[in-house]
Amino acid sequence: MPAMKPTLRYTKGFTLVELLAVLVIVGLAASLTVISLGRGFGQDNLDTFTKQLRNTLAFAAEEAVLFRHQTGVIFDLETVDDQSRYSYQFVILDEKLNRWAESEDPDLKKGLFPQDVELTIAVEGEELTIGAQREAKFFISKKKSDGKDEEGKSLVPDVIFFSSGEAQPFTITLRAGEGVQKEYTISSSILGQITLKQPGDEDD
Repeated sequence: MPAMKPTLRYTKGFTLVELLAVLVIVGLAASLTVISLGRGFGQDNLDTFTKQLRNTLAFAAEEAVLFRHQTGVIFDLETVDDQSRYSYQFVILDEKLNRWAESEDPDLKKGLFPQDVELTIAVEGEELTIGAQREAKFFISKKKSDGKDEEGKSLVPDVIFFSSGEAQPFTITLRAGEGVQKEYTISSSILGQITLKQPGDEDD
């Protein structure tokens, strides 16, 4: 009886592009540090904060492509320790339920901007009124099972990173300091390229 030839089994692996994307995300995650939600962040740490925020936004954009989901960012104004603070929160589109839900990724936690900074955010060239209730621009907002709007504030993102790698162009400008103010700008192109300009950086 002739010997049986071994059967080769092929398993589907990761493509080189997917592996490179994972390495990029791992590198970004390693560079992220927790942005304090407490008081007294201070102007001296504004350089560090803006770098962390830029890295976090880039990480969210990379994850949107790798995991093929739409990732949004909500900018808000809330009261913390009896003081008004600007905040940001990441949300993920649940396409089955057609609603946005808070991100469960530990690297995409809700965060606060430093105190005593002037914050301006423009999306697609239009300045946001931070903290205002806005209607969904691309997707239906959160609904109850009976089809009615759920009570409370809907999770409607101001900025969206798409799974295609594109993004809504935005500019986040922070100003701080007495007299001659320091200005920091985080920008995203429609292709999802996120850049940071700090005081002293030369204009392109």
